[in-house]
Amino acid sequence: MEPEFLTYQKFDDVALANELIEVLKKHHIKYLMEEESLTFDPSYAFNPLSKDFAVKIRGEDFEHVRQLLQDDESEDINKIGSDYGIYV
Repeated sequence: MEPEFLTYQKFDDVALANELIEVLKKHHIKYLMEEESLTFDPSYAFNPLSKDFAVKIRGEDFEHVRQLLQDDESEDINKIGSDYGIYV
């Protein structure tokens, strides 16, 4: 029996969903991405149907993915030089 895929995170921008997917691919974690059309939103004048992009992974991978994302963020912070605005 295949493990059930659960929604890990939803995005309103496919580019953001693809960033997470790149991390999952890099670490060979199985995933699904589903496009969910939402109801009509009048605040979107040129895009009458808003969409969410749900990235789904196996429940057993949630903690591992959370740790991977946290590690990636830590690496990015370490790349910032000491002359960056928040450190001055």
